[in-house]
Amino acid sequence: MSTFNNVHINHLLILSLFVCPLALAKIHPDNSLCGKYIETVAQETNVPPEVIWAVARSESNLGKLGPWPWTINIHGKGYYFKSKKEMLTFIHKKTKKNRYLSIDIGCMQLNTIYHKHKFKNLEEMADIHKNMLVAARYLRELYESNKRERAHKKLPSSRIWGYAVGDYHSQRSLRGAKYITRTSKFLMTHPAWYDGLFPDIN
Repeated sequence: MSTFNNVHINHLLILSLFVCPLALAKIHPDNSLCGKYIETVAQETNVPPEVIWAVARSESNLGKLGPWPWTINIHGKGYYFKSKKEMLTFIHKKTKKNRYLSIDIGCMQLNTIYHKHKFKNLEEMADIHKNMLVAARYLRELYESNKRERAHKKLPSSRIWGYAVGDYHSQRSLRGAKYITRTSKFLMTHPAWYDGLFPDIN
């Protein structure tokens, strides 16, 4: 079997992790700094809060503190700061040397190269609500794109969200599949905050 087919099959198997009875269970909203905004952002973008939470946990998790907003990643190396001010001071110092430096920022680790234009400035990009809102809008765009591309397959919405989550990290199949594996751990253990997240699951 070709490498492409192996990747394709593995991707589908991993996506099946997004279809789980636990997804319909209820829990109290998370009390982490990032988690406080999840329900609001979910309502603003029509993205399931569980999906936003799972991506945030995968992107900026700091142990028991959960997703941490004062987090950046530069060339694969993560940095955690005590405050927004401390983080921004570090970023400005780095970008002063290289204005085109690629940096992932905040709860949802939005990249400065690909998403900075969606914000007024770095300060807004580091704002917890704005960071999560723009990221959720992007997830929604990816969902709608995958829904259109796979309309002929009549996939359940949970499966399409799986593809969207993979594409959030990378639209290369193998990297996206690996990311879905990592993200699904949080999706499974932290189910949705309201019934009917994936209404097509019985």
